[in-house]
Amino acid sequence: MQRTRGGRIRAIGLVTVAVLFGGSCTDSGRSFQPRFETVPCPEDVSFVILSEHTCGYLTVLEDRSEIEGRTIRLFAVRVQPPGGNAPPDPMFHAGAELALTPGYSGIAPLAQRVHREVIMLDQRGTGHSEPSLACPEVRAIAEPLLGAGLLDQGGRSDLRSAAASCLDRLKQEGIDPSAYTIEAAAADAEDLRKALGIDRWNIHVIGSASRIVFELIRRSPASIRSVAMDSPQFPQVDEVTAAPGDLRESLRRLFATCAEDSDCDRAYPALATDFDEAVERLDAEPVTVRATAGATGDDLDQPVDMVVDGAAFVRSLRVMVSDTDYQAAGGIPQTIHAALHGDVEQAAGFLAEDPAACVAYVYSCERYAFSEGTYYSFLCGDEVPFVDPSRLEATAGNNPGIVDAYGRSPLLDICDVWSVGETDPEANEPITLDVPTLIFYGDYDAYTSPSLVEEAGESRSTTFSVRFPFNGHNLFALECPRSFRNAWVDEPTVPPDTSCIDDMPAPVFTVP
Repeated sequence: MQRTRGGRIRAIGLVTVAVLFGGSCTDSGRSFQPRFETVPCPEDVSFVILSEHTCGYLTVLEDRSEIEGRTIRLFAVRVQPPGGNAPPDPMFHAGAELALTPGYSGIAPLAQRVHREVIMLDQRGTGHSEPSLACPEVRAIAEPLLGAGLLDQGGRSDLRSAAASCLDRLKQEGIDPSAYTIEAAAADAEDLRKALGIDRWNIHVIGSASRIVFELIRRSPASIRSVAMDSPQFPQVDEVTAAPGDLRESLRRLFATCAEDSDCDRAYPALATDFDEAVERLDAEPVTVRATAGATGDDLDQPVDMVVDGAAFVRSLRVMVSDTDYQAAGGIPQTIHAALHGDVEQAAGFLAEDPAACVAYVYSCERYAFSEGTYYSFLCGDEVPFVDPSRLEATAGNNPGIVDAYGRSPLLDICDVWSVGETDPEANEPITLDVPTLIFYGDYDAYTSPSLVEEAGESRSTTFSVRFPFNGHNLFALECPRSFRNAWVDEPTVPPDTSCIDDMPAPVFTVP
């Protein structure tokens, strides 16, 4: 019988807190102390970070319950603000998404903006951290999958086999994929803080990596001065179940914006109906289209033949509506109208970058930044075991594309073979934000639940949730939200001045 990770944790008994989050592991006089060592920065880091910076590795146990077990090395970058004299509480960037390497060039300027040291950590299994849980076996079948469609049983079987091959290889290399959990990633961050001698820090996070931050808040609130969250996901709802409802809500808000725009409303007076009809037609008669893909093979811009059915079309809309560039959302009504007549070129363009059943299941799965194996371990251990099938069916509703894309997600197939047990259910419980927290969310973001953000904003007087009516995911990329985030970090118990939101324009809709 397979033992769950939750059972293993409970068996540790009274030393659970020390083993999971104490920074050192003790058992009958033995101990392991995480350590940090500075190393020369890799070229891909130094090339894109222009300000003063250093790099290093944090050595931790792969499995904190095994005191004399395997160790792993986690890569970190420390960026100094210009002029020195930074406050003692730095900014820790906890990630942009689960299993995604930090965008070093995009995050490094944060040091100047908040005049604090910025620390980035490659999550275990990703980027320069050792070992890597990337799965070239899965990437190798990307192009055949694009040409088969997600419901093709042969393609799904190939995907399961590729994932199983990756898992077998990792285990043969001595790697324990079941140790790559959200809880472990949060413990890594806390070990880094202690190894660097930091008493308190501020936390900065984007997207699904917020699940790691919620676990940090649950376990070690006293070490956190403030938290700035952009487009978060919440632990009490797994991302599989949340996806259909979040997508429907984002499209509903976009369609409402179109209805308020006279030109858009005139051109597309029945968007919701058109959307359902376009999906049904593509589900009945999928369209094969040649698109340019940069995610398959070793060469960029390779043309591939891909099948766009209802599920693929739904996935493309989730990417478009959530795009940081609001102009992408402005093209959605025209994209839906074109699909009614069999034109799916624009939808195909968004999906052609798929490195194998990834696009629109996670916000970003860039070819060189995304670690498939790490994501599968997070997903299959931390989330899928807690999916409520009846709730998932209810949120998927009657739209066949949404049902196929999310109710029958190929990632659920992968979890059939990616055997890592399940995490402690406590990690999926709601938490109270006991530290000053700033949360950004966009109306069009199909990866974030507005109701959960608003509920969090009502939970404490020091939690501020800020809505952006015409935007999607990754709001930290925009000047307005950046400006009051920067000011708020200095005084995180004072409500932020959000007046610049009034000047952010609605999308410009593409009309005939």
